Amino acid sequence: MRLQLCCALLLVSWESIAAGDHSRFLASEYLPEFTNANGTSTALQDRLKQGENDATWVLTSSFVVLTMQSGFGLLESGSVEEKFAVNVMMKNVVDVVFGGLSYWMVGYGISHGESFHGILGTSNFLLLEREDLMSASSEKVIDQYSHYIFQFTFAATATTIVSGCVAGRMRFIVYVAFSFVNAVQYGFPAHWIFNEKGWLFKLGFIDFAGDAPVHMLGGIAGAVGSWMVGPREGRFDKTRAGEFELSNPINCIFGLFMLWWGWLGFNCGSTFGITGHKWLVATRVAVTTMNASLAGGIYGMCMSAHCNNGKVKVEDTVNGILASLVSITAGCAVMSPGSALLVGALGAAFSLATNKALLYYCVLDDPVGAVGVHAVGGIWGLLAVGLFTDASLVGNAGPNGLFFGGGLQQLGVQVLGIMVMLCWTTVTSVLIFGVLQQLFGLRVTPKAEAVGADLENHGLETKQLSQMSLDLSVSCGLPPDVEMLLRDEIRRCLAERSLRLENSQSKSICWPEAGAGSKDFVVGSKDFVVGVPSLPLPAFLPTLASTETKKVRFEVESNEFIGLEVGLEVGLKEKFASRLASTGCASAPASIIASL
Repeated sequence: MRLQLCCALLLVSWESIAAGDHSRFLASEYLPEFTNANGTSTALQDRLKQGENDATWVLTSSFVVLTMQSGFGLLESGSVEEKFAVNVMMKNVVDVVFGGLSYWMVGYGISHGESFHGILGTSNFLLLEREDLMSASSEKVIDQYSHYIFQFTFAATATTIVSGCVAGRMRFIVYVAFSFVNAVQYGFPAHWIFNEKGWLFKLGFIDFAGDAPVHMLGGIAGAVGSWMVGPREGRFDKTRAGEFELSNPINCIFGLFMLWWGWLGFNCGSTFGITGHKWLVATRVAVTTMNASLAGGIYGMCMSAHCNNGKVKVEDTVNGILASLVSITAGCAVMSPGSALLVGALGAAFSLATNKALLYYCVLDDPVGAVGVHAVGGIWGLLAVGLFTDASLVGNAGPNGLFFGGGLQQLGVQVLGIMVMLCWTTVTSVLIFGVLQQLFGLRVTPKAEAVGADLENHGLETKQLSQMSLDLSVSCGLPPDVEMLLRDEIRRCLAERSLRLENSQSKSICWPEAGAGSKDFVVGSKDFVVGVPSLPLPAFLPTLASTETKKVRFEVESNEFIGLEVGLEVGLKEKFASRLASTGCASAPASIIASL
């Protein structure tokens, strides 16, 4: 099967090469002449020279945008548990390789091929339509290949947003399949909005740099995926909130800077050149983009300090800036720098409020906050176009927004586009993930979720799993004699299984439901246990049950992952003792680590 797949790919590549063969150099003697719209005869060489600067600008912007994959990867890996960090980085690789292949095969043709009634493109699949010298001399905005590589980076960005929403519990093979299919999901709205014959484009819908087909689509698809795959185990247990803090805040901040840099390429590159008046638009876009991000960052920091007793949280700052960047993406070329400040600040406010509400009301488990940042930020950015568009700016031929005397016309078109995107993305995402659920099953096994996808999918054992030890701090309130007894008993159990010791970040616990057999797997809102050959129950447990300890966690690992969690909340001594009695107090999983 693998050999057949490789042969098929080689055959497709050969056909593409044959169709696009340029056997002659672009020597001046081969350059024909053509007549432009004004009837003036001129050499094609002049047109090609004029396009050099535009192509260089677009290609450079494309390379910058592609570095955003690194930013997304760092941000996501710093937001999830250490045991999923490599897995989420690998998913960003998948976005480029599998998503890129499908975009070349069908995505670009659907987005920018010959339009069928403004709904979809029907040509140029596999880039088989060769761009010869005459077609390069047309009135197109930019040459085909520069245009393709820039649009490819947009499609990859739309896909990678989803990886953050479903991090920590979606199967790797499912994400690979989704990345491949997403090019089709992205292609249709890209045609409606970016293609000059697209039906939304003709209505006057303004989305300069992709709030709708990139950010809205990625955020809503991520929300659907997160909802269908379900939350991470224990995510909505408020006593376990500490387990889901950022695992590497430095990665998150570093990722933010890479995304910040990439966004300038994202927005400024959407001018598709710097010749004529386009350089004036590009420079203004850079200023509006930065101004919006400044306002978003200030709001995020101030809001975080206000809500956290003066402490400025990394995630609030990062998501505030990213939400403001998303918010200005649609209107960066049609707004003034002053308007951009307000748009960015409000975008950050709406986004952070949404993410906190989703978590507080236990609606969605979104590890990186992508739903608020991209979906809500994208919706606000599109609405803001209908409010703040300034038709007096160079390069803006559209009507004024509502706040600039333009009435409701532009706002109405923007609302229509938003509703279309909501319906399209929700329906297609449910269909895609529904099919993948039937084919593969969306969620990883409980074992894989417990040990982490880095080990399960990539054979990498993190320190969090391979070297575990006690972390018994004085702040836990254990009496010194109980703490010493706890250390000795745990080390004895670990030694019998030859497990190494190192600090563990685990914070929360509970006892598995009574009656779990030695080979049973029990999953509750907070419980899990996998049975294996057992050892005597450590003698310290009855003693520990009588202490003033609020919470203690026991977790287990051997060649098979085993979990044993014991709940020791104040006042639960009797309940704890009865559960011990129900299990006979005679056995426990093979080896135990404990952290307070």
